[in-house]
Amino acid sequence: MHGLFVIAFLISSCSNEFKSQDKHLEQCPTKIFDKGAIVFESILVCGTSMVPQEKIAHAANVAAQWLDNNQNGVVDNPAVLKELKKNKATLLMSEMGFSEIFMIQNFAEIEKGGFFIQDLYAEETNNPRQRDASQEEIHHLIWGAGFASVYPEVFDDQSSNSEIYAAWEFSDEKGYYQYDDPTCDDFCKTMEHLYKATAALLNSSSDLAEYEFMIKNSQELQEKHPLMMDIFLSEEYEYPKTMWPDGKYLQDAGIVYLP
Repeated sequence: MHGLFVIAFLISSCSNEFKSQDKHLEQCPTKIFDKGAIVFESILVCGTSMVPQEKIAHAANVAAQWLDNNQNGVVDNPAVLKELKKNKATLLMSEMGFSEIFMIQNFAEIEKGGFFIQDLYAEETNNPRQRDASQEEIHHLIWGAGFASVYPEVFDDQSSNSEIYAAWEFSDEKGYYQYDDPTCDDFCKTMEHLYKATAALLNSSSDLAEYEFMIKNSQELQEKHPLMMDIFLSEEYEYPKTMWPDGKYLQDAGIVYLP
């Protein structure tokens, strides 16, 4: 009976978070979101009732720092910004994640609205007890909905002909990168590898603490991985090379909070 009570409680908790809100945000894919933000008129952040406002703010600031990495108030890559807006790039935030049932029930509505989505837990966002996951999930969103569309020959994570795929293969052959998740295929590993290499470029030690990526800083990346450095330093586009996002964007403009 105790086990059944716990299961019933968890189901009830989930249903309360994911029920329609009277004051929901019209901009978001479904009616369960009651708070959010818009970053540079291109990335929509949507949070449920269980997501604290400070988590929304942190995620929005991280997104702004990825887009304006030198923090001068001007987006580094206008072409990517335009593509993010076109693809309706949206970060969906919940307390502890969206259930598979929820995604199945709402996928049709999300797809119909044309949203390119990425999820992020409030619990894993700017949590002092663990690595902040907001940088990674927002990076995936920006590169999936933005860079991959504008520069597919370089950043398409679904093509074995892209430069980031070749860079992942190089790391795999050299033993620089390993990813043990059996649900992650080679294309999935390509995007995960791009993120880890970016962490090395910008010297994010907390993102490189485990065994997954053997190259731990920008100096090692320059010495060992010419393919990644060619991608990062290409003059065809502007890639973030200044700072690792910390959720403290230095400019006042660029973020509008909802409602």
